[in-house]
Amino acid sequence: MPSDSRTMREEMFEATTDDPVRQAGAGLAMLRDRKIYSLVLMAESLVELAK
Repeated sequence: MPSDSRTMREEMFEATTDDPVRQAGAGLAMLRDRKIYSLVLMAESLVELAK
């Protein structure tokens, strides 16, 4: 998750800019957030199974 208060919409906007470094940064941030989210979902389901 981004440490600052930027939203996903702002990162998507940056991904549409012409700056390749910004494009790569926004893409990596979205991939990272998606990975963390899926890990959280996996952990929650494991907790449910363990009950």
